[in-house]
Amino acid sequence: THLIFTTCTGLFAPGPDILLLGRLGLGPRVQRAVLGFMGCYAGFNGLRMAGQILGAEPEAVVLQVCVELCSLHFQKEALPDFIVANSLFGDGAAAAVYARPRRLKKGLGDLLATHSRVENDSLDHMSWRIGPSGFEMRLDREVPARLKTAAPSFVGELLEKAGLKREESAWAIHPGGRKIVDEVQAALRLTDSQVLASREVLKACGNMSSATILFVLDRELRRASKGAVTALGFGPGLTMEGAVFSRP
Repeated sequence: THLIFTTCTGLFAPGPDILLLGRLGLGPRVQRAVLGFMGCYAGFNGLRMAGQILGAEPEAVVLQVCVELCSLHFQKEALPDFIVANSLFGDGAAAAVYARPRRLKKGLGDLLATHSRVENDSLDHMSWRIGPSGFEMRLDREVPARLKTAAPSFVGELLEKAGLKREESAWAIHPGGRKIVDEVQAALRLTDSQVLASREVLKACGNMSSATILFVLDRELRRASKGAVTALGFGPGLTMEGAVFSRP
């Protein structure tokens, strides 16, 4: 009934949402939304929108698609920011289907809560702007330390919404980079096994912007144990996003 498409690496019209209607055999009355140029945390905005749609329309079935072609924006000038971005980001695509509990069979989890916060005085910490040779990424080296400071209070607010304690949850952290995972792990006092999925995805695929969190969530939600999974993401702003899922 609904399609949410997320990308920050290419914009055109008629857009990819309309192309998908035909390629997937979806009906012409499917309601569509495109979330563009939000960066790494846009996957969270897509899943939050899916939850809001389901809250308003119990019979809805929502398809979320994230497609990021970061290699299109490879920068050849040997500047430190460009070298880091070229090394870190990769191409990736992921999708998820959302419905109300028990509406579909074999669901991986139910969305319990979401949360968002933009950190004060952090607009220059992470940015992506159009320059003469394409999109130019700027990453402040203070980003991991800033996230280490901000993460505990943000997670506390998110888990309060979900009615959970930190020890009751598994974790799906967006691997923006190795140091970001290191600092968030230290701030939240997580074990190596609790961030294993994040490190595996980063090693295998790189940072695929908005699609990355769906890769990590897929691994964590498929683990055998029941309980909650808390997902965290970060992006330009400096924006922090979170979502909590319960596993069936």
